[in-house]
Amino acid sequence: MTTFTLKCSEEEIRKAVVEWSELLAQGKYAEALAMFLHTSESFGFAWTPEHLEDWVSNYGCARKDYDGGKYHKVTSLFAQPNSEQFIREAIKVNLEGLQSPNPKGDVGDVHYDDVPLDGKRSDLTARFRIKKVGADALALEFLDIHVM
Repeated sequence: MTTFTLKCSEEEIRKAVVEWSELLAQGKYAEALAMFLHTSESFGFAWTPEHLEDWVSNYGCARKDYDGGKYHKVTSLFAQPNSEQFIREAIKVNLEGLQSPNPKGDVGDVHYDDVPLDGKRSDLTARFRIKKVGADALALEFLDIHVM
């Protein structure tokens, strides 16, 4: 699991989300899930590599609930026009609660909008919490990926 110091920058967290996205682009769903804590409080199941691939490939929902008939694939962020600007705009990091975490240890969140699918921006969004884990470390917790 990837961890960060309490003094980490938004950029360090953004780079980890970029790495996560690049693993998805390579079809390495297990490795992507292993990078962060993960929960499925919104959906009532535990995220597995198979669930993650199912939700990504079916544009943000489970095929058992609705099959769009297509198979989408995450595209590398670095294949996007103006990739550095795209990354800064798409991956929004909020560390506002760092000085006073809530009782669950949450100190912020990350919204990764416009996850690139099939070579272009989509309206798929991945959501993460930033959590305090231990006395001096932070970790990301993957929540979900869905259409906003």
